[in-house]
Amino acid sequence: TLLAAKGRDDAIPLPVLVRTPKQLAGLAVAVPAAADRLVAAFWPGPLTLVLHAQPRLTWDIGQAEGTVALRMPLDEATLAVIRTVGPIALTAANATGQEAPRTAAAAAEQLGGSVAAYLDAGERPSAPVSTIVDLTRSTPRVLREGAVPTALALDVAEGHVDPVTASALL
Repeated sequence: TLLAAKGRDDAIPLPVLVRTPKQLAGLAVAVPAAADRLVAAFWPGPLTLVLHAQPRLTWDIGQAEGTVALRMPLDEATLAVIRTVGPIALTAANATGQEAPRTAAAAAEQLGGSVAAYLDAGERPSAPVSTIVDLTRSTPRVLREGAVPTALALDVAEGHVDPVTASALL
């Protein structure tokens, strides 16, 4: 599995990448208004939403405990792959503790034969760390701050800041 190739245990589940916000309904039990506001403000981009997973989602993504972490990346090559194969559980192609590679050759150097195939889409820009917002409870909570500041993410989720205004702040 991808987790084994990275040398990472399954305690931190893999995020599932989507190509459009419309795919949330097929992967999550419910999409709350807070998710709609966050998506409008920060997708595509460095924001991951944790929602209750559809029971039929049986992928081996780690110890997700009935949840799914969803993100729409801001990388055209990744979005093209998702358009072709559908939502995918994916993370950076690096060995745990190593810097994320920016080329297929650098990924192959780190992961070697533990990966069956590499997609060479040229040198990729460094991706900002994704802010992770848990929407599985009545009150949104930031699990990890990344490119979207915690206060701004929570203000948008709770409806205190308009998504259009918020997106202009980043």
